[in-house]
Amino acid sequence: MLEKQKGLERAVAIEAVQAHTTVEKGTIDLCRAVVGGTWKELVSTYKRLESPESEGIRRAVLGYLKSCLLKGKAADAARFADMIEEMSGHTFDDGDAGLLAKMYQANKAGKT
Repeated sequence: MLEKQKGLERAVAIEAVQAHTTVEKGTIDLCRAVVGGTWKELVSTYKRLESPESEGIRRAVLGYLKSCLLKGKAADAARFADMIEEMSGHTFDDGDAGLLAKMYQANKAGKT
């Protein structure tokens, strides 16, 4: 990541990398909340994101769920597949509200 900051002053480059890492950690925390957290935990994690971009987050959650599906036990495959189905479909029209609805449905599907 630091090599992508070529041409920036060192302090600015480090700040850019740290900001990216913070955003990335928040997104991973959100993915984990979708899979195994309560709705309250999921909402709290979502609210801590600095500038949530609904379609990017949706795709990150889908990637996380895909990884869970590929690496998980056969007994959990249907659960992760159902969660993927709930997160399918873009959020360009619905924005944050659509993303929250998808995450709620995915979280709920993960509990059954």
